[in-house]
Amino acid sequence: LSAFLQDVYAGSVVGREVADPTRVYRLAWDGDSLAAFCKLYTPSPFAEHSDAANPVCLGQLYADAGYTGRGVGAQLMEWALGHARGAGH
Repeated sequence: LSAFLQDVYAGSVVGREVADPTRVYRLAWDGDSLAAFCKLYTPSPFAEHSDAANPVCLGQLYADAGYTGRGVGAQLMEWALGHARGAGH
């Protein structure tokens, strides 16, 4: 688990992900606190497994436990679908 967490969530790894132009993020804030976020991969890294012309991949959609059941995840999912449609995915 320690090796996985270092490979996936180390600051340098997250920094590269955020700077990658093929990643699109949406953050949900509650004042100064991050409540939730969504990450899309454009194009999808799994495109060869899809017959879609321009697939997109939902990479992550996470909400702080205190926001579960309050609709923030649904709002982020609506954003993701709208972004995908608007970008021709």
